[in-house]
Amino acid sequence: DLPAARAKPVRSSRARTTARTTTKTTRRRTTDSGICIRCAADIVFSIDKPLCAKCYRSWSRYKNDSYKEKYCHACGEEHAATMLKPLCRGCWKDGRG
Repeated sequence: DLPAARAKPVRSSRARTTARTTTKTTRRRTTDSGICIRCAADIVFSIDKPLCAKCYRSWSRYKNDSYKEKYCHACGEEHAATMLKPLCRGCWKDGRG
C-alpha cells in the first residue's frame, strides 16, 4: 500500500465526462449547437449569448465582458473565452463567428 500522500488522485465521474465530451469531433454536431463557455452545457449557438441561463445569471452580477471563461462556444475545447470573444482561434477561422 502507498502512503495517503503518495496515492494517485481519483478524478470524479463529472471530470471524466467533461474531458471526454469536449473534443472537437464530439461537439461539432450542427451549426446551430453551441457550448456554454462557463460550464460546457449544450445550448443554442449564438455569438451574442454564449452562456446558458444559469451561468448568465451568475455572470450578470458583475457584467465583466472580459472575464475569462473555460470553453470555446463552438467546439467546446478548453479555451480562455470571454463574452467578447467566445470562440477559439480555430473556430473563428473556420467561419463559425
